[in-house]
Amino acid sequence: MESSTRVNLTDENYHTIPKLLDEIPDVVRYNCVLLFRWVYSHTEGRNPGVEFSAEKKGSKPYENLAPLYELAQSKGFTTNSFDEGMNYNFCECDFDRAFQINYDGDLFMCTHSMDKAEAIGNVYDGFGTQHNLSRYAKFVNTNPFSDSECVSCKLLPTCKGGCRKARYLDKKVCSGVRYSLASYIVEKAQKAIIDNEQ
Repeated sequence: MESSTRVNLTDENYHTIPKLLDEIPDVVRYNCVLLFRWVYSHTEGRNPGVEFSAEKKGSKPYENLAPLYELAQSKGFTTNSFDEGMNYNFCECDFDRAFQINYDGDLFMCTHSMDKAEAIGNVYDGFGTQHNLSRYAKFVNTNPFSDSECVSCKLLPTCKGGCRKARYLDKKVCSGVRYSLASYIVEKAQKAIIDNEQ
């Protein structure tokens, strides 16, 4: 059975990824799809959010992702950057009725923050207040089609509108591909060659 594995990248762990890939046993390696993501936090009421990957992510975010995808592919992993396969959403938090649940049963809309102030309810108590229900409704109805810049962008079908949490907080974060398209295209071409040779 194939599983999907998201590897979160920060400035602190970026250099350890090659070792991590080597440590994954073959039985997992050949039955797993890897996705790399930069870690950052958009927290309600705070501007800006915490950026855990500012140095490595830089102004051209895909530039430092492409080598990791290439390395993973060369080690026998199947990779899946955000545009591959039948992905209808940008991330796992985009699905309706998808919640992140902490150890207390608190419900959150996104993995970027588990700050108690951002809880929209609890598995035992439901949403609790009309305010929380309104916040959830706004979150699930947030989309890129109300943004004229996104509607005119050629990457919109590919990027799926980017991070919903950032957009919900009026801090739109465009896909890293937009700022490092050349690295993205080279990585995709190399992946096609590797896939064709197998």
